[in-house]
Amino acid sequence: MQIHLRFKGEKVCLPMAYRQLVQGMLYRTLERADPSCSGKLHDEGNRFGTRQFKLFTFGPLTGAYAVSGGSICFSEQVFLEIRSADPVFVQTLLRGLTPGETVTLGNNILTVEECRLEHKTIFQDKIRVQTASPIVAYVTCPDRSTRFFSPGEEEFYSLLQTNAARKWGSAYGQDTPFSLSVVPVEGGTFRKQVTKFKTTRINAWFGSFTLTGEPSVLNFLYDTGLGAKNSQGFGMFRMTDR
Repeated sequence: MQIHLRFKGEKVCLPMAYRQLVQGMLYRTLERADPSCSGKLHDEGNRFGTRQFKLFTFGPLTGAYAVSGGSICFSEQVFLEIRSADPVFVQTLLRGLTPGETVTLGNNILTVEECRLEHKTIFQDKIRVQTASPIVAYVTCPDRSTRFFSPGEEEFYSLLQTNAARKWGSAYGQDTPFSLSVVPVEGGTFRKQVTKFKTTRINAWFGSFTLTGEPSVLNFLYDTGLGAKNSQGFGMFRMTDR
């Protein structure tokens, strides 16, 4: 399920690395609508072994903007898309984002002008996608350092597949059949984004990929994202013809 939001504010200025602020706004909205839902999602999520998955993602903020001095400033309207495979998360968020409600985003007060729910369904077993927010693939090394991978490395694709299988297992159980292939689009190009979430440095990648799997799996990934750190605003993709 997908939530499309339109906010109104006066010269909404944010740091370029604003994903933490968007995630915080979402958690505060859930807290206002249903404290038990917010607490469970933040502290527990969906578990697969020792790993925890939130099963939601969000895209970049869009609208007319200008960049100056390390900040991005939106002139008036700001748009945001949120996706989730968790119906409780979606319904709770909708209750807190009714038109006329206000939310805090950084130092800005925004008014919800529109909140629209969409149920996009994928029927194909093979789709071509373009990242809307960049994909993160990494491992934690024995010394607790982080090793990020790029689309030019085989580990990048195996990590995407492993991460997707774990998310699927956290939602539907480890014994539920799952298969997925992720390959780069031939002749496609990739763009690296180096950013921060809180104090953590993150390497992420924009690009085009072909996904092959059961439609149920592709729909699940459409709503939860590819790769790691989806609930921090990474891994959202859009279907494309080329």
